[in-house]
Amino acid sequence: MHDMKRICFFLCLAFSPLLLKAGTDSTSQPGSLRLKPQRVVRNYIRPSLSFSAFGTAVQPLVPVRRFSQSINDTLQDYRLGEQQLAFITPLYTHTRFGRKDSTDVNTFHLLFTAGVVRIAPQFSGLEHQHVLSRTGVSLRMLYTFGSKFVVFYDASPFVVSDLYRGQRTQQSRFATTAVFNWMVHPGFSLRAGFTRTFRLGNSLVLPTFGVRLGRLDGKLYFTAQYPRFAQLVFQPTPKLSISAYTRAHGGLFAISNSDSALYAGSDRTLQLGIAGLANGLRIEYRTGSNFSFFLSGGYNRNRVLMFSKSFNNSPRVLGQLRPFYNGRVSENAFFVNFGFTVRFGKAKTSAGNYLMYDAFELNNSVDVADGSNMPGNGDIPGRSTKADAAKIQYHDVQDLISDSDLY
Repeated sequence: MHDMKRICFFLCLAFSPLLLKAGTDSTSQPGSLRLKPQRVVRNYIRPSLSFSAFGTAVQPLVPVRRFSQSINDTLQDYRLGEQQLAFITPLYTHTRFGRKDSTDVNTFHLLFTAGVVRIAPQFSGLEHQHVLSRTGVSLRMLYTFGSKFVVFYDASPFVVSDLYRGQRTQQSRFATTAVFNWMVHPGFSLRAGFTRTFRLGNSLVLPTFGVRLGRLDGKLYFTAQYPRFAQLVFQPTPKLSISAYTRAHGGLFAISNSDSALYAGSDRTLQLGIAGLANGLRIEYRTGSNFSFFLSGGYNRNRVLMFSKSFNNSPRVLGQLRPFYNGRVSENAFFVNFGFTVRFGKAKTSAGNYLMYDAFELNNSVDVADGSNMPGNGDIPGRSTKADAAKIQYHDVQDLISDSDLY
């Protein structure tokens, strides 16, 4: 009998939470409302996937140095094709509000990026063409503070290789960029820092500096960041932008020398440097907050360099290499470039937060794995109204607002 009482007591104790929940369930009470729990949105930067394709017309190569003539006779005409796929996602975001009215929004963003590049430099004088690849990941950090400043840092290890006949040509690289951004006021920003980059066809450590004139959500603005790009952007509507730009592109790739067609030395793997400067017109359209695409064209200036380990027994200062071949296209070549960007999920509202717009532009202008794919500023909403800007003062409701609600 006592055992039966104990069993009943423990059963009642075990099921008491369910009984209490059933007794207080709002669905069992007529006329009551049950609130749906809201998922807290913490990130300002949404995950994105971007793709771009780039191609130039055929142009003859001419040697820059006399000792390059014999190799130039082997290579002959040149054209370039390139495809890039890049992914960015936030790992951690922290927001801290300052001042009594919460208008000073300090944010820290930790992002993960990954990218793949396939590049096909075609030389008419070679019997077998090469397809080169660059695959990398990176961690990047952005910190906005004091209503005026952004600190950006990106560390990007990547691997380059040649897919030619299954040769083992993998070589590792490490690129990094650090930028300090000072927003003097919403229509004017200054930037300075340094970059270790391979996009100019060699291993280089360079200063980086830039300027922005005009609001990023305005009708017209100019932005430049040496040694990457400069562009003048006209936005007749919040969804359409037209820009005239100049942009550096290229890289330092591994290329197979298994048939000794490029270099008579003993090196089985060479390094191919491609340094291009694209000058053109770009039209970008945003269908909404989740998708944008662009089409651009213009004229491209290309230089081709080749390096070998045996030729560079003593590298120059800061690791810069000395080429055994240095050539360029004889004339500017016409190019076409197109691509798209898809963004996922929701983000905390940034309407009217011009410092956050600077952070967005920095994140979009420094490409994944030292690449040259610019996904555009599709995450910056159109010109904000005063009512939109006032929303950022109330951090108790900000987590419930998405930028997609502003389109």
